[in-house]
Amino acid sequence: MLGEANGVVRADLEPVFAALHRQPPHTVLAWLRGRGARALMAAIGHGKGPVTHETLDQLAAPARTVAHLRGLLVSVGTLPQRDDYLAPLEQWTARATARIADPNERAIVRQFATWHHLRRLRRLSQQTGTTTYTQVGAVRRDVKAAISLLAWLRGAGSCLADCRQADLDEWLADGSGQRSNARRFLLWAIARRRAPALEIPAPPRDAVAPFIAHDRRWNLLRRLLHDTDLDLGDRVCGLLVLLFAQACSRTVRLTTDDVQYDGSHVTLALGAKPIQIPPPVDDLLTELVRQRRTDTPGAVWLFPGAVAGRPFSADQLSRRLNAIGVRVRAARNTAMLDLAGDVPAVVLSHLLGLHVRTTTDWVRLAGATGAEYAAEVSRREPFGRNRG
Repeated sequence: MLGEANGVVRADLEPVFAALHRQPPHTVLAWLRGRGARALMAAIGHGKGPVTHETLDQLAAPARTVAHLRGLLVSVGTLPQRDDYLAPLEQWTARATARIADPNERAIVRQFATWHHLRRLRRLSQQTGTTTYTQVGAVRRDVKAAISLLAWLRGAGSCLADCRQADLDEWLADGSGQRSNARRFLLWAIARRRAPALEIPAPPRDAVAPFIAHDRRWNLLRRLLHDTDLDLGDRVCGLLVLLFAQACSRTVRLTTDDVQYDGSHVTLALGAKPIQIPPPVDDLLTELVRQRRTDTPGAVWLFPGAVAGRPFSADQLSRRLNAIGVRVRAARNTAMLDLAGDVPAVVLSHLLGLHVRTTTDWVRLAGATGAEYAAEVSRREPFGRNRG
């Protein structure tokens, strides 16, 4: 498929051939039987020049098939690392704004997307190596809401510069709650005098943050520690949430190199200072590392996804944990409240890789209202009442 008429592979495609050849034969054959894989390889063979990220972006093939080949080429060093979420978002933004018929509307949405969102995410990607599924999803929702608002105004014979509060209120009342996502766009436009002073309410938030009861948390911990019928990766991920309040968006970026053993203790790099993992969690973590390195030598993802060279997305990992009873948000909140009651904010920030303002808020909450939250949880959940 990669060769020319005489069967010889072009020199600039040798890296692709070598990357595929390094994989187990059954893995390659299974992928080639998938939808679009043979057409993708033929398109690469008929193209010109080496395979780059830009080459793969332009190929008309199923996204999952392209993503698998891209991940494989990145994992073996044929292609450089690229933010798995940011690059597709940039392409999506270009396509979404190109479909806006009015040139003035198209220009303002592009400016909003580029200077308010993409610039921030690019800077974040340079600092952390990647953006997250949640961050990208928020940008898409904001851009879609901005496009929707401008189209509605045009249909009503108006425009953003002439929008009145009554117009905005009518638009919000006449649609779904997703229309409130236009708030960031409007604030950005107002600050730049592209729109008059308008008010768009912030979306409602939970009055009480979700928590889980003490007994429920420890029952989940016992199950994850001892239930060998569960997937080992799911068990370790759930333990990181329940013990160390780790977000799925951070957990999916962990590699085997983040786990270290000094002869007596196992440590995991969650923040600036590696944290010592207590037994028996340390045994589960080292076993997970052994399994991952058996499959693929070197530094690899602790939670690899189905696409070669990529980890699970945060959303996928969250769904897996929900399926085994670990409600991520409530579990994280409970773990954070517990940790913040014992550990100073600065230390907690260094250990968990969170901003010190975040940990300071949690320490304040744990000291001031922890008892009230615990009481509220015990009233809501029958299994939260510990009768001794």
